[in-house]
Amino acid sequence: MDAALLQRVERWLDGDPDVQDRAELVALIEAADEAALQARFSGRLSFGTAGLRGPIQAGPRGMNTAVIRQSTAGLAEVLLQDPDAAERGVVVGFDARHRSEAFAVEATAVLRAQGIRVFLWDRCLPTPATAWALRDRGAAAAIQITASHNPPGDNGYKVYWSHGAQIIPPVDGAIADAIDRIAQGLASAIPCALPEASGPGVGRLELLCQVDLDRYQRAVIDGCPWWPGQASPLRVVYTALHGVGQGSVCSLLSTAGFDSVFPVAAQGRPDGQFPTVAFPNPEEDGALDLALAEAERVRGDLVIANDPDADRLALVLPVPGAGWRALTGNELGALLGDFCLRHHEEDRPLVVASIVSSEMLGQQAAAFGAEFVQVLTGFKWIAEAARSRPERQFVFGFEEALGYCVGDLVADKDGVSAALAICCMAEELRQRGTTLLEHLETLQTTHGRHRSDQLVSRFDGVGASDAMIAQVDRVRQNPPAQLGTFTLQQRDDHQTGKRWRAGQEVRLTGPSANLLCLRYSDGNEALRVLVRPSGTEPKVKTYFEWRGEGDGAFAEARLSDLITAWKEAME
Repeated sequence: MDAALLQRVERWLDGDPDVQDRAELVALIEAADEAALQARFSGRLSFGTAGLRGPIQAGPRGMNTAVIRQSTAGLAEVLLQDPDAAERGVVVGFDARHRSEAFAVEATAVLRAQGIRVFLWDRCLPTPATAWALRDRGAAAAIQITASHNPPGDNGYKVYWSHGAQIIPPVDGAIADAIDRIAQGLASAIPCALPEASGPGVGRLELLCQVDLDRYQRAVIDGCPWWPGQASPLRVVYTALHGVGQGSVCSLLSTAGFDSVFPVAAQGRPDGQFPTVAFPNPEEDGALDLALAEAERVRGDLVIANDPDADRLALVLPVPGAGWRALTGNELGALLGDFCLRHHEEDRPLVVASIVSSEMLGQQAAAFGAEFVQVLTGFKWIAEAARSRPERQFVFGFEEALGYCVGDLVADKDGVSAALAICCMAEELRQRGTTLLEHLETLQTTHGRHRSDQLVSRFDGVGASDAMIAQVDRVRQNPPAQLGTFTLQQRDDHQTGKRWRAGQEVRLTGPSANLLCLRYSDGNEALRVLVRPSGTEPKVKTYFEWRGEGDGAFAEARLSDLITAWKEAME
């Protein structure tokens, strides 16, 4: 075995405070499994604007007790630069994944040992409830232990700042630098306060409980743009996909007058193994099979699904005589955007979407006299766009990956409030004698036909990150000039901050990201192609959005042909 590798492992073992994690590494050493050790010790999980996310495993490249302690100590160091932060405190929440609660307890212990007050949720619960509690308590920061919709073997560490949204530069960089310094020492040397500890220098511990969750749910109802106020006959099928959403969502819907809610029993109890699905992501094929079977059984009017931490929402609707249709994130975004814009009572409304999401929201906003802003991927930028425009009233934001923010209750995506909003919209339309699908068609004919799709390339192994970057760079260096009858008109490179159009180069403003945006046209129709590596999973995503005239079948066929042309050009 490589001597330098073994030395790094033994150094880590000297400071690993977790018996289970130490045993994992010792077993790998005894088995001489150099590949597995390399996977755990080739660098460390990088802390960025998404916090941490990775496999639950020992070593610096995994989610484990030592990494949680190091990360929280780094966070505490930056927080304590604000003299009020210790008393304002940190909200700590967790989902139902493996070791989530244990990691939350570890983070709490490190914070309290630094004299920082902690508001700890007493149960696993939706990520948006933690984001709400941060603002509600006026805390300095919040931590949510979650890996959202990643595979069962993953976990993560998500950080919010005092303004209620996820961290952005320069805060993320300051925390990352502090973590790197702390990681030079032994994790076992990081001070931790026992739950029963008290006295000078130890932060107070306050548990957030059902009373707080009830207040969050009341705030969601109060923030909904419109709700029936009376019993709705709609039959709603709901699945939590073994996550934490069922209690909150079903309670909300009942309070709002939806008495016929049918949760998928086999997927209702939180279970970090996600036993009935291959991937706990409502976008994945097969994830909603049980929900659709239940919808057939009860003759449901709509199927809604949260991901495991309930910050995303999926919608499936019946098509008369043709089964069921899962709406894309962009289609659901168009519906919710319309709902929020029609019912807003504020002056100078603002709607925001990530750059990879449909530009149809911009057309909708213009019709209501609202400002439309596009931002880089990541809901933190949607929240920042709202925060940096105090003269505007934020009413809606979304990203195509099923992330929606209805109103300004939470400065992040919230699958709980979105679930209530889409059910209320369905009831409103029912009272008007129409349906969500029919209304979506009306929006398409009113604001221009938009059709979107995407390609996903997955990567595995130690070299996954380099392979992802190489694939994006290939497009950067040689983008297709022609796709059928469509000609490349504009190329935006958000990594270099340059735009090329009509032979001219101009500078782009705003933050940088490894993202390419290509705009094609054939005169009457337009196509956008965006390419980027995922920030949370080993994937490269290529997004396509076509805009033109014609019915849905024409749009689908046209976009399919263009995607085929793209694949051929990239071979």
